[in-house]
Amino acid sequence: MPRGIRQSLMKKLGLLLIHWCLWYLAFGCRTIISPVLPVIENELGLSHAMAGALYLFAAIGTTIASLSSGFLSSRFGAKNLLVYGFILGSGACFGIYFATSYMSLAFFLFFFGMSGGFYLPCAIPIITSIFDQKYWGRALSIHETAASFSILSLPFIVGFALGYIEWRLLFVILAIISIIMILAFQVSAPSLKPQKQKGSSFASVISRPDFLVILFLWINCSMTSMGVYNIIPLYLVDDKSMDLDAANRIFAYSRIGGFLGQLSIGLILDRLSTKKILFALILLSGFSTLGMALINNFPVFVCFLLLQGTFSVAFFPVGLMAISKLSRVEERTMYTGTIMAISQTIGLGLTPFLLGAIADLWDFHIGLILLGLLTICHLPMFYFLKNKL
Repeated sequence: MPRGIRQSLMKKLGLLLIHWCLWYLAFGCRTIISPVLPVIENELGLSHAMAGALYLFAAIGTTIASLSSGFLSSRFGAKNLLVYGFILGSGACFGIYFATSYMSLAFFLFFFGMSGGFYLPCAIPIITSIFDQKYWGRALSIHETAASFSILSLPFIVGFALGYIEWRLLFVILAIISIIMILAFQVSAPSLKPQKQKGSSFASVISRPDFLVILFLWINCSMTSMGVYNIIPLYLVDDKSMDLDAANRIFAYSRIGGFLGQLSIGLILDRLSTKKILFALILLSGFSTLGMALINNFPVFVCFLLLQGTFSVAFFPVGLMAISKLSRVEERTMYTGTIMAISQTIGLGLTPFLLGAIADLWDFHIGLILLGLLTICHLPMFYFLKNKL
């Protein structure tokens, strides 16, 4: 390989590694709060409802940032908005360290969540501008493993760290690491300032059939991945009569499949039709969700739990590939941000509540059966996707 090409490749891989670290940190806005919530509840003397509402403040911030990212990036540029988001997040982390009341903590958690919401809509246009389209699949699948690894590792890291330091120091450490990584990003990443062009308005994007199809598919996989993720431990304890430690251990092991699935999907994503891979993942996600509800044999149930966590999570890098192919660079932030905002609200917020409500009225099995059937019912929508996928 000629020296110039080798240097260019190493530079691109270095930028991808920086993006991976930034996505790990940005997704930490969703994963770091839960492990420290019991400590915060005890220190501030909060009820369970008030403690749970702290997560809601962060989630609202994330949703607002994702929804507004298209509008803001057209004025500041995707790179600048991403940098501003991490500066905002670092400031919020230092604010959390000094927060002494419930309202001040909620205030800073709102901006902490908002900082993470800017990342993905801004990062996808930058990553797809760095790599040629024939390498998008591998680059996006590697990048997306940062979110899965954040889900797997941060609870363990936080649990270990809390044995030695105060919980507030975790946010200070997170802020310092974020500042270091964003400086590395600022120096090395290319500037990308898409200009608004005719046909790239918000109304024109959300009215397109391909946008609506990807939106519904993304919402569904948010429901089957993060929505189910939030109720599975309770399902194992309540329905399978397991103790909490065993339930959490089995649940944690089942999430490894999602990480490996996202990592391996890149090997085929650049070689096969994105549309066909999406179709297969939606189909398998639906059947594995049904299998979790209908199978009584516990070892087989665990297999379906592993498969469900793999297929539903492997969707996301493929979904990002579809977004990148279906949207122009100047509308990619708006396209991605709108999908992120709506899917987070329904998948992370509404789905656990609905599954819990169905379990209270009938049974956990009913909610999973309905979700599995809903997933399979999305398959006819592929008819409306463009052939270039």
